[in-house]
Amino acid sequence: MLRFGVDSELELMTTIKRKELQDKLTVYTNAKLELFHGQEAIEHLITEIQAISDKAWECQKQVESILNNKDGKM
Repeated sequence: MLRFGVDSELELMTTIKRKELQDKLTVYTNAKLELFHGQEAIEHLITEIQAISDKAWECQKQVESILNNKDGKM
């Protein structure tokens, strides 16, 4: 009878520990997934910023060209 109690207690402790480890793994996996999505979002923003920067550079060159042409005609 005593052995049954010890086995049951060990089984219960093992089950609890297994559940705790599964919960920690779930938290870790979710955090890693969020980090991955965050990294993707940052890379997307960098791409958008680069495109805006490129467009601003083109506009600056056009403005300089217009100003140079104006100065040459005066």
